[in-house]
Amino acid sequence: MGFKIVKNSNKICGIYSITLTLDGRQYIGSSSNMKRRWNEHKGLLYKNNHHSKILQNSWNKYGEDCFVFEILEECEPIKEILLKKEQYYIDTFSPFFNICKVAGNRTGYKCSKESIEKSRIARTGAKRTKEQKQRISESQKGKRKNPDHVENMRKYRSTHKAWNFGIKGENSHAFGVKRTIEQIINISNSKIAEKNPMYGKTGKLHHNSKKYIIINAINEIEIIICLKEYCRNNSLSQGHMTSVAQGKRKSHKGCSCFYYSDEKYKELLEQYPQEQEKQVA
Repeated sequence: MGFKIVKNSNKICGIYSITLTLDGRQYIGSSSNMKRRWNEHKGLLYKNNHHSKILQNSWNKYGEDCFVFEILEECEPIKEILLKKEQYYIDTFSPFFNICKVAGNRTGYKCSKESIEKSRIARTGAKRTKEQKQRISESQKGKRKNPDHVENMRKYRSTHKAWNFGIKGENSHAFGVKRTIEQIINISNSKIAEKNPMYGKTGKLHHNSKKYIIINAINEIEIIICLKEYCRNNSLSQGHMTSVAQGKRKSHKGCSCFYYSDEKYKELLEQYPQEQEKQVA
């Protein structure tokens, strides 16, 4: 017997409803051709593949004889008008069978785990052609990201590590990939002189420079700012001196190293009396 139809729906444009007569629950939609849309709904329901799972479940449970297809309002075949009218009826009647609560929009719709898995499998290994990449590139040129989006991404990256952080060896995405000579030259040229972000910076000026207290081999106390420069000038290993400061080593080539603090400095002055302590800028 199929749907019961109220009013002839052939080539009528407007808002319609599919109602379960047992309790009045509805599905509301819009179409520029009611008959065609009615047949589309029936075809999907017969195949057990309707996008509204709750409507599909009710159809399977109660049968098609318990549903009626009604035309709520006729209107002009203009998309903006149709969506505006449909949204009005959705807001007014709050139809139970509508998964999406915004007309013409999938907002609020959640894909099932099975659908997500199928999509993932379908996309796995898929590669875009050069033409597709070019079109995407052209479409993104000149676009500015929303400031709120940029700020959210900045906050996310400040608290999350990159997906490939710490991945080495065979597990690395770059394992076995060899750069061409041109790539090597381009990378090298991109970091020469002014192009290098560290160009012109020294340990004295760098914002991450720390202050250290050094006790050298002849028990002289030196206060330094750039450990790297000091180690270079005195033939010491910066790594070993850092380990000494961290307490992982006792000394390096007779030298001790401590992170600077007023308390530590006073303590060392009492242990190693100085005629005049050195301060290396």
